[in-house]
Amino acid sequence: MNMRTRFQCYGVALVVCALPALAADYTGWSGHRAIVLNTSASGANVATDVHDFPVLIRLGANEADILAAANGGNSIRFSKADDATPLPYEIESWSASAAAIWVKVDTIKGNNATQTIRMHWGNTGAASESNGAAVFDTAAGFSGVWHLGDSTGGISRDATVHATGAAWYNAPVLAPGLIGRAVNFNQDGSGDPATAKYLMAPYNPANDNFKANSTDGITLSAWVKRTANSGGVEQGILGRYNWGTNGRQAMIALNDGDQIRLFRSVNGTNSGGAETNFGEQFIVDGQWTHVVATVKNGAQVLYVNGAQDVAQNTPTIGSLDSIWATSSHLSFGRMAPDHGGNPVHQSFHGLIDEARYTRTARSAAWVKLEYENQKAANTLVNIGLPGVPGAPTDVAGVAGLVNSGSITVSWKAPADNGGVDITGYKAMAVEDTAKSCTAPGTLTCIITGLTPGSAYTFVVRASNPMGPGALSSPSAAVNAPVSLLGGGAVMLNVGAFTGAYTFRLADNLGDRPGVGDRLRMTIVDVSGKQVWSRALTPRDAGRTVSWNGLTTTGARAGAGVYFVRVFAVTPAGKMEAVKGGVTVGR
Repeated sequence: MNMRTRFQCYGVALVVCALPALAADYTGWSGHRAIVLNTSASGANVATDVHDFPVLIRLGANEADILAAANGGNSIRFSKADDATPLPYEIESWSASAAAIWVKVDTIKGNNATQTIRMHWGNTGAASESNGAAVFDTAAGFSGVWHLGDSTGGISRDATVHATGAAWYNAPVLAPGLIGRAVNFNQDGSGDPATAKYLMAPYNPANDNFKANSTDGITLSAWVKRTANSGGVEQGILGRYNWGTNGRQAMIALNDGDQIRLFRSVNGTNSGGAETNFGEQFIVDGQWTHVVATVKNGAQVLYVNGAQDVAQNTPTIGSLDSIWATSSHLSFGRMAPDHGGNPVHQSFHGLIDEARYTRTARSAAWVKLEYENQKAANTLVNIGLPGVPGAPTDVAGVAGLVNSGSITVSWKAPADNGGVDITGYKAMAVEDTAKSCTAPGTLTCIITGLTPGSAYTFVVRASNPMGPGALSSPSAAVNAPVSLLGGGAVMLNVGAFTGAYTFRLADNLGDRPGVGDRLRMTIVDVSGKQVWSRALTPRDAGRTVSWNGLTTTGARAGAGVYFVRVFAVTPAGKMEAVKGGVTVGR
């Protein structure tokens, strides 16, 4: 199996490398399904490749069978289309009726409608491998990812390895969100900044979680659903804009005219025109809106619902090099938690979901893909309903060793079971499809009633609860045996030929009524294929016949099991085995 291996290494004096994922074996999982990632015009409509992207997989009513069989999420797994390369995933939420799962895909191909990954479930002995830090990798720029669907001790968890929890202030509440649950900043309407509800994630000097630089830039993103205008002059959503300590870097916020704006300062102050804000789109109350801001030297862009709203091109954003590198806190739902002793009302009234801080300026393709994947009417991910199985492979027939006219058919299971367990197989003779056999749980069955001496090829199809699948390719031709162990045949176990084998014909060879004078002695292999033949007459009765091991084509017969028999040809042309017609002399 060919796989691209990538090592991720960190550190200076001590180098620590993340080992590449080993090939996985999902044969112990009962369910498998392909997930299509469609970036073509019929899907997300993203033309360029996007790398190290966390794909949101939602499971709902159409996937009730998966939710019921995945052991509460413990056995859910994802892989590349090869069914062998595991993909990191994180379960954000899981219930009996719905789940939200993030899966890291190393490359989402642009303008592609056929790229797939695979989902596996149904292994009662599997333990969960959910790992947010592996999905939201700091090597890919993620520095803080808050799904905002939890609160442990008044702190919302950060999915990255930084684990920078966002502390709750003045008791916001959890509520149903766009992706799992969200935080509801249900302001009390008083306009008092002392009671404003917000979250704050602290800067951590131990890992420089929010440290940035103006060359790579930053990205702020979140989903918001405003309930109503809180009356604030500005209504902060995500970022840091602390007036009291000249900490004005970048923040997505609303102005008092309900416009979505990017506030940013080139040096952390508002002196001499250093501060500006821009944006043209208006917030729509009660509607989920995706807001993203990218800020770096030469390009500051505000996106709304996956599309660029307004951009500026200020050459240098020094605030990212200085103030972001110091003890900066990230604020959710409020613009200025510290206003230098002169607080004002700058709080957001509504829900915020899936907030992220990234230490790189994401591309327009990334932002659009994020929106198309995460919105309720997702256009990227297509989880197909179960389908019929693929075609079985390696179909073969072997002539029966006991019963005349019987052939054992064998095959291999199809690579694709259609997403649900295969319930059975049916093998058929191509020359007479009425001649068939079924196998509910095995990969072999015996077809009987075939015409002795005739050649047959066989096809097999698998079935699952969705119906019968595709037919296999035909097997090689096999002759249906006239008689092997029964009806007068004797078995000859041939090793390496050192001489001829002799056979004695019966004394009463021509005594059967109606036989006439047409007799034939044949030798066949275990598949029923004739390797040697000789015409006889009743006058040959009691004589010996030799076989030197050469086939009718002149080739040397190989070691193995052969069957020797004498046939009488009736006046009607029917071949009948002559019981006791031959015995082995050597």
